[in-house]
Order: sequence, then structure tokens, then C-alpha cells
Amino acid sequence: MAIQDFMSPNEVIKYSASGLVSHAGRDFKLHITNEKLILHNARGLIFKKDDIIAHRLEEISTMGYNERGII
Repeated sequence: MAIQDFMSPNEVIKYSASGLVSHAGRDFKLHITNEKLILHNARGLIFKKDDIIAHRLEEISTMGYNERGII
């Protein structure tokens, strides 16, 4: 399923990360809309299944960021 299937009709994607974001030991694609933060992962080749974690922006009080690279 496309990420738009999990959004409300008046919701618009403001930012989508180009890489993957790790959360709870799994990798997700990050999307930030005008209403919520969405972590999305599509699994399976034959039997498709979507993992979705969504948090309303009003509910988020703190957030951590850690970037790993070669340097």
C-alpha cells in the first residue's frame, strides 16, 4: 500500500527522508506531514504487509537524533 492510504484527506507530506530511520530495532522510511510523523515499512514479497507507526505532532514533546557515518 502507498503511504497516502494511511493519511487523512487533508493531510499533506511536508518531508520524506531519503534514507532509512531505525526505530525499535527495525528500519523505516520517515515521513512528516502537516499533522503527524509517520514511520512506514513495507514487508514481504508475496504476502505484502505494512508496518506503520504514527505519532501526532502535538503528542511529541522530545525527540532524539543520532547520525552514524564513515567519518
